[in-house]
Amino acid sequence: MKKVILITLVCITLLLGGCSKDNEAIKNENIMLKNKISQLEEELKSKGNVTTGDKLNEISGLTINYIENTNSKKFVEKQLDLLALPTSNSIKLNSILPNTVVTLIDTANVDNIIWLYVSIPVYDSPSNYKGWIKEADTIAYTKDMISKVQSNIIVKNGAKVYETECFEDIKTATSYKSSGEEQGRIQERKEGYVKLECAGGKTIWMKDTEIIYPEID
Repeated sequence: MKKVILITLVCITLLLGGCSKDNEAIKNENIMLKNKISQLEEELKSKGNVTTGDKLNEISGLTINYIENTNSKKFVEKQLDLLALPTSNSIKLNSILPNTVVTLIDTANVDNIIWLYVSIPVYDSPSNYKGWIKEADTIAYTKDMISKVQSNIIVKNGAKVYETECFEDIKTATSYKSSGEEQGRIQERKEGYVKLECAGGKTIWMKDTEIIYPEID
């Protein structure tokens, strides 16, 4: 009888020991999973793909008071983020490159800050080209600004165009007449010529008298 009881106790001890080890393993796995989730959340936040509680509260309480536009264009001198909403913590949709003329769609007052809903020049993909920027980050687009403008530049219809990367290759490069559809961003100026970067990374040269700048109001 004593032997039976002893054997039974040993079996129970082994079973409990096994369960204890299983529970410990499960516990460790849960800890590892929680740590992994926390790590992924931090990575997403750092990339701007997760809306934190503070951001969510700010967005839910957002009031946009639209006001009448006073201009149709604005000039952006320095690189600027194009935002999804008129709030500094909003998601970034795109970047506005320096010396770009943007088209004004709407003007709004949000918490006594004037925001502009604008469209920007894009050449390769018609996506993420509309968004919000602060009016304080822009200046008026006037005649004095034309010499600084880099985007959006249109080549005149019938202009002589050289498709080449380097200015020195113009003499040997094959030229063609523009159809008036070429447009891009000025990358370089040299000896009365300008270099445009167009869709697909295409680079072309033409005389600076053969380009059209965005119209002034």
